[in-house]
Amino acid sequence: MQNINNVNELIAAAAFALKSGDSLALIELMDIVENWSQTSEERAAQVELLDAMLTTLDELAAA
Repeated sequence: MQNINNVNELIAAAAFALKSGDSLALIELMDIVENWSQTSEERAAQVELLDAMLTTLDELAAA
């Protein structure tokens, strides 16, 4: 996993993980976001987005 230092890098990495079907990368991104110094609202929104992507991958894998 590359270094993720800002939201733009987070979105790019998440999009790549989603496109690649890499659920482990999305989980790693959630861990990274949890450790960022930011408001709880920003953190919650980013984790919610990553969780939605992970759910999508799980649903696609089950189909």
